Amino acid sequence: MTKKHVLYVTPEIALPIPQSPQTYTGGLGYLAGTYAMDAPRAGLTAVVVAPLSRYYRQTIVETPEGKRMGVENPALHVEGLLELTTAEFTLPVNHTEVSVRVWRFPGKSYDACDVLFLDTDYEKNDEAHRLITRYLYGGFSGEAGGEGGNDWRRIAFAYVLGVGALSATRALGYQISLYHLNECHAVFAAMELLREARHKHASIEEAITTVRRHMLFTTHTPVPAGIWQAPLDQVVHMTDRYFQFGQPVFEQLGQKDNDFNLAVAALRLAGITNAVSKRHRITSERMFSWIKDQGGREYPITSVTNGVSFPFWQHLRYRDVTTPAALREAKRVCKGEVLDYVRAVTGKRFGDNILTGVFARRWTGYKRPSLVLDQFDTVGIGRLLRHNQLQLIFAGMPNPDEVEMVKAWNHVLRLSERIPNIAILPRYDVELSSLLKAGSDLWLFTSAANKEACATSPAGAMLNGTLVVGNPDGMMQEVDPQNCFLFGHDSEREWWRQYRNDAAAFRATLASVIDMYYNEPDVFYEKALAAKMEAEEKFPGSRMIHNYQELYHELLAKH
Repeated sequence: MTKKHVLYVTPEIALPIPQSPQTYTGGLGYLAGTYAMDAPRAGLTAVVVAPLSRYYRQTIVETPEGKRMGVENPALHVEGLLELTTAEFTLPVNHTEVSVRVWRFPGKSYDACDVLFLDTDYEKNDEAHRLITRYLYGGFSGEAGGEGGNDWRRIAFAYVLGVGALSATRALGYQISLYHLNECHAVFAAMELLREARHKHASIEEAITTVRRHMLFTTHTPVPAGIWQAPLDQVVHMTDRYFQFGQPVFEQLGQKDNDFNLAVAALRLAGITNAVSKRHRITSERMFSWIKDQGGREYPITSVTNGVSFPFWQHLRYRDVTTPAALREAKRVCKGEVLDYVRAVTGKRFGDNILTGVFARRWTGYKRPSLVLDQFDTVGIGRLLRHNQLQLIFAGMPNPDEVEMVKAWNHVLRLSERIPNIAILPRYDVELSSLLKAGSDLWLFTSAANKEACATSPAGAMLNGTLVVGNPDGMMQEVDPQNCFLFGHDSEREWWRQYRNDAAAFRATLASVIDMYYNEPDVFYEKALAAKMEAEEKFPGSRMIHNYQELYHELLAKH
């Protein structure tokens, strides 16, 4: 291989193809999948590296107390999709060694980039080391195995990903010119380059400068899970037998209190850092303003708003739609497919002509899935449901460690047992997400202000003429207000006051949507068509790749 590649390192990836393995949790993985699929179409030569991990499979189980969400750990069936390469290497972790093998997704077969998957879950490793890549981000805290529990596995997960990304690409002959870290868990790729640069430079500052010449860092969700930090002494203990930095270097790069902050280290090792929406750039600049370079200056942050891959996320029936009437017909057919699926899974028969709203996202606190059902039996949407003006479909997966979100999911499940026009669908994946985006009338986006980075699900919905009812956060600040239904505030307030006010605004907005849908259908579908056309213009993956190419050229031009 003689072409120079961009190496894109990501802790998860959702390949937007049928039968994609569940090597992702949500939007970060969708973004990486879009990058892999759209980079070659934009003329970019790249290779993606991710761990061969799995997320859990969601089920519904019967208990003496009633139905609830269940969790299964599925096997990864990658035969026929991935090929096992000849690349294999070992890395020291603590005072032991872990073996890593490499699988390849042959991108050319799908008009995509090659994707290399790093795997420790095989017979050469003991159980603790097999767990490193078995589950995304090291798994859940309740799972057994690993020295020191989930922190140990999560640090090892990031370390194997970063260092392994360089080992794998070199072993397989990829020539790399630039490095792109997708989220802070990829930072050990930059640390590996720093280790190598230290052998060529007299000072750590010169070595850092060398790394920065070839490094771009994309930061994501501005909550602790996306700006992760681990105990500093544990990171040093686990990885410094390999890096040989000494604790002061770790402190210089990423110390925050007694922790090593992976995002801070990535910011300091990157020549360019980007947020993933214009709003997220403002949030990130504020969040990282305390970090200064050697000259006492803040690190600049730019933005590239996420895009979505058209071939997967836009249903074929919408590709050539140019009139409201044609869109309405396409929606009728796609909606029928969704309702057939709901009936097959739940036994419920939803109405073809009833306004259908969908909440289908990763369930976590700041996305506020419960806001949709706030004050359900009093001033909430219970009345709309009872009068059959609305039907709701919920889907999405909470992390099993987020107890409150599991409770929220189970609450909707119980509610669906007594309310005929509420359904909740388990086993949320890229195919179900695509089906719901194509067949729903409304996409419900209820995140708390300034907690989203971008949230690309609205763009995927809009591609299919699905109107977003959303809070003005993330990418929704870049959508024409005429082409969606915005509610609530875009500024942070005291949590419960903001929740109460946004819930009231959501109900008022939904009432106006219902009035338009039933009394002015022509206006509704004109708006839906405008939303589709805006998404096609503003949010294609090709535009995102072009924006990243501009940053790559800027990075090279600096030196």
